[in-house]
Amino acid sequence: MKRLVGGELAAMLRPDAPAFSDYQPDEPWRLAATGIPRELFYAHDWVDPDRWDLWLYENYPAHRQAMRETLAGWVDSVAGFARLRGIPAVLGEGVVGYTPLLTRFEEDAVGKDLAEFVVDRCLAAGFRGVVLTSNAAPHHPMWHTDRDWMRRVNARITTA
Repeated sequence: MKRLVGGELAAMLRPDAPAFSDYQPDEPWRLAATGIPRELFYAHDWVDPDRWDLWLYENYPAHRQAMRETLAGWVDSVAGFARLRGIPAVLGEGVVGYTPLLTRFEEDAVGKDLAEFVVDRCLAAGFRGVVLTSNAAPHHPMWHTDRDWMRRVNARITTA
């Protein structure tokens, strides 16, 4: 991310974004409590949502298969670890990433497709619980706009 702050990310920032060197999250506790690096908070707080989504849509196709293979490998590894330990496997966070609050990539067709791919892979691997996406929480716009999708996919999880 540091590499991007001066490059591609700079082109995605809102005009009123402070210089990265001057930026500190509004709540300093966020850095210590979450383990999320300052660079991600900077992008989250200052990126233009439309520019961010456009970059992802333009670059996603070249990485679609690799992303699916990586996600499948993660799910399978966790499932294998849980079986060896005799503990339940649970996915407690979405898999697309820490996307800026007002972006729509994770909540649009591509992000939902990735989320459903992971849900299906988790269920096939015997996971006991799955969180659909990191943006499916009461303080995110998706909570209020995509209820039908969340209910439909959650029903697949709760009836599995």
